[in-house]
Amino acid sequence: MPVYNGAMAEKTGKVLTAWRWYPLMAVVLAFASQGAGATATQGLSTVYVFIQDELSLTRWQLGLITTSVFAAGTLTALPGGWALDRYSVRRVYPLMLAFMGVAFMTYSLGDAFWHILLTSAFMGCLLPVSNPAASMMVLEWAPPRMRGMAMGLKQAAVPATGMVCAAVIPSLADALGWRPVLFGLGFVALAVGLLVGLFYRPKPSSAIASEDRYPFLQGLKLVALDRRMLGASLVSIIMIGLFFVNVTYLILFLRESMGFSVAVAGLGLATFHLSSVVGRILWGVISDGPMKGRRVPVLFIIFSLASVVLFAMAFLTPETPRVFVWVLVSGLGLTVAAFQGLFYTHIAEVVGPALTGTALGFNGTLLRFGPIAIPPAFGLIVDRADGDYQVAWMVTAVLALLALLSLRLMAGPKEVASRDGS
Repeated sequence: MPVYNGAMAEKTGKVLTAWRWYPLMAVVLAFASQGAGATATQGLSTVYVFIQDELSLTRWQLGLITTSVFAAGTLTALPGGWALDRYSVRRVYPLMLAFMGVAFMTYSLGDAFWHILLTSAFMGCLLPVSNPAASMMVLEWAPPRMRGMAMGLKQAAVPATGMVCAAVIPSLADALGWRPVLFGLGFVALAVGLLVGLFYRPKPSSAIASEDRYPFLQGLKLVALDRRMLGASLVSIIMIGLFFVNVTYLILFLRESMGFSVAVAGLGLATFHLSSVVGRILWGVISDGPMKGRRVPVLFIIFSLASVVLFAMAFLTPETPRVFVWVLVSGLGLTVAAFQGLFYTHIAEVVGPALTGTALGFNGTLLRFGPIAIPPAFGLIVDRADGDYQVAWMVTAVLALLALLSLRLMAGPKEVASRDGS
């Protein structure tokens, strides 16, 4: 998506960034673009039921669709993050959103499982740019005292997108077919990319001089050798994997094990995402306020609660009162799906502005091993148990405890990495 240039563009940019409310506008643009990027997973997953029925896929094959998105992203997450540091959000991000729109549109061109996997892989190559780009937009403009809340609000775009998709897309796909629906999502991504290209400007005071921009290998070394980044990678591999277990299988679980209709099960996924919206903002407010900017202790609380909720999911039966089912589904949204805002804020505060894109790209590369491995493994456990989800949910509870233990590696002072790696 080309970005307009010339004297008029520069004049418009100066007027926008001088506007007292532009920080709010930057956060809104970040929210919208993060949501558009999230349709690559949130929108796609809501039509899994229709894809499964039409192509006669197993649960394991459904998991492979999610795996293909994240496996492809391992190739582009790190160079994509570095490109944001090197060439700026405004130059890179609109192009990524435009190509994502094209990727959505290609789903309508085939009707074979291999076509779904290849298209998903193409989408996956683009997706890693979205989170670091939107995060950098917020970090440039949000005041430090409100950074956790602002990042939580930006990250709330992911579950908000998922909530809308879960509530609307299954009905649309049932009426129109899943291909036209995904084609329409492509137009949404194209439109948001145009808005970012036209209206986003970096904060003038946050500009990094060219001599302070790290070469690719030097920046990678600084990030990769930081112990806190190792801890962050272990945490994200597990927790992002568990997030996509719920995105991929929650509707199926509610339909198959709880006896819910597809429409009601879709509302269950919508509830999961709505709770995540609340949780991401709430945890950010708690971190900025009572916790005085400390992120890791709040993450400890979130992961502790997540392990309890995931363990309780293993004991749901069709006879369980529905109110208790909705409480647990909401609990999943408040924990497994609500840690990301604080998590990415902590990473950015650790490495500093010159390495934010590289650090988030590095983390984005490694975290993809979670969605690559955990959702299909979850589905395989259920398949081997003849459709019984109990053991699979227990395994997820154990994984949440492992993430809790890994938080210790993330703890440490906030500092900007220096060129000598000290």
